[in-house]
Amino acid sequence: MEETLRQLRLRLEALHQIELKISAEVDLETLLQAVVSYSIELTGGCAGAFFICRPERGILELVTALGLEPNPTGLHLRKGEGLAGKIWETGRALIVNDYLNWEGHYPLAEGTPYAAAVGTPVYWKQDLVGVLVVLGQLPCSFSPVDRDSLEMFAPLAATAIRNAQLYDELQARMRELKETQERLFQMAHMASLGVLAGGIAHQVRNPLAIISTSAQLLADHLEDEALRQRCIDRICTATERISHIIGNLLGFAHPVTGPMATVDLNTILDETLGLLGYELAKREIALVREIEPDLPPVHGNAMGLQRVFLNLIVNAVNAMPQGGTLTVAAHTKPAEQVEIQFRDDGVGIPAENLTRIFEPFFTTMPVGKGIGLGLSLSYSIVQQHGGTLEVESQEGQGSTFTVRLPRLAEGGQVQNGGR
Repeated sequence: MEETLRQLRLRLEALHQIELKISAEVDLETLLQAVVSYSIELTGGCAGAFFICRPERGILELVTALGLEPNPTGLHLRKGEGLAGKIWETGRALIVNDYLNWEGHYPLAEGTPYAAAVGTPVYWKQDLVGVLVVLGQLPCSFSPVDRDSLEMFAPLAATAIRNAQLYDELQARMRELKETQERLFQMAHMASLGVLAGGIAHQVRNPLAIISTSAQLLADHLEDEALRQRCIDRICTATERISHIIGNLLGFAHPVTGPMATVDLNTILDETLGLLGYELAKREIALVREIEPDLPPVHGNAMGLQRVFLNLIVNAVNAMPQGGTLTVAAHTKPAEQVEIQFRDDGVGIPAENLTRIFEPFFTTMPVGKGIGLGLSLSYSIVQQHGGTLEVESQEGQGSTFTVRLPRLAEGGQVQNGGR
């Protein structure tokens, strides 16, 4: 009795140490290997296996095995089949010390005859998580203390396994949500591209006409060396212009990625307004520029900030269906900030919607015309740049969206607490 109590005390101490180790592990595969390894250590066996319960398929699947050659991972057992199946059937721990002659013997590994086996069910609350089995070679035999040790270990293993499974499920869910978010944001970007289409077509048509005319002149006057060189120069210049336009278009179509760097706001604003100029004129929207010629640089992602400016201009265009005036102003402000404003004299925003316009999927556009992610995405991008995005509006009197970004000081340091 004293010896039994001593062994139990030692194993309880070992279980406590094991619990501390496995509770910190969230990778399921690594955890299951640790569970099997500690089970072998607790009982003095030489091999072990863990079977996950697949109730929807009516099987136990061997997912982790140590000390078994060849490795039988992937083996399926049904209820009542082998030691693990018998434990599933009875719901109780089981010792078989004459395993080779046991009527339920199931050879887990062909190379080594295991003479003894002990196993226990692993439950999480009322649900069977799996079955843990330890095997031993002669002269090994398992005692009730070994069985009890495994039974005491089982709930600790169940908790750790369930936590790892939940972590896996959470990670998968997060990946799914991220993929869904990226798809939805991409839809919002592509919706904005519709506004760009007219301007892109107009800007590409001009250099294409130059290329066409120059090519015709080349064909008609091949002998004129001076004319030939002028035509070649014009074709090269027009081709570079088209390449630049297409590069901007592809940039708008792709997700915002890439590291932060020094960004020239004047260049970004000029490119964005240049792309939209034709579309604004077509919709009878007058563009007023109040942009300082030498805005200080900011630390950010150029493509991300272009997205913000595009989304805010598209928002202003949609607010002026009968035409109007869009004012784009950019100035250096106190507190080491750069402020960019987009002012329209459109329909304005009702007071009850002002607190919601930056919410994902909130839109007042008709079904099929918008999914309510443009402003939400813009708000998120500005926050990532350490800035703010605010709106002022009155119904029937237009709206003003203001972006404030921390400027870069000399030496490349971000001012005003920007990231």
